[in-house]
Amino acid sequence: MNILRDMDAHVNLESEYGVGSTFVITIPKVSPEEGGAEELTSEDNAFENQNNILKILLVEDDSDIADIMEQALLERNYQVVKAENGLVAINKLKEFKPDLILTDIQMPELNRFEMLDRIEKESLYNGPVIISTGCGLAEIHNRYYSKLVKDVLRKPYTDNELYKSIDKALN
Repeated sequence: MNILRDMDAHVNLESEYGVGSTFVITIPKVSPEEGGAEELTSEDNAFENQNNILKILLVEDDSDIADIMEQALLERNYQVVKAENGLVAINKLKEFKPDLILTDIQMPELNRFEMLDRIEKESLYNGPVIISTGCGLAEIHNRYYSKLVKDVLRKPYTDNELYKSIDKALN
């Protein structure tokens, strides 16, 4: 926690018994003059909300993959809220309003397209969705590409492919 304090970062925790916990770590951008490695510009982060922080709901049941994806997203100074399955994501959407959802589709608890169906049916979110998957793309494209899904990332992918997908989905 000392490193977070030194960086003037903030940690928020939300927890609900039987549903899960959400840790949100917000780290301010650092310019080169303040000792940062590189200057961040609006071109580096194509979408910025009022607080200059893009809010992403990351839905991934594999904790190792979720941690890797979170690190890549935090490198771009995005605010990341993780959900380990579709049901947890639905519950988080009732409180947290992301700018983008990045989701796997093969998960326990509302797997495949059930989560996206409920999001749409319950009007919980109408922004861009990026699907991260190791399965075939044809079914995804035919069913959702024109509605919520703005891009599909086929696993494995690089951080740069992830960033390009986010930029594509938001523009």
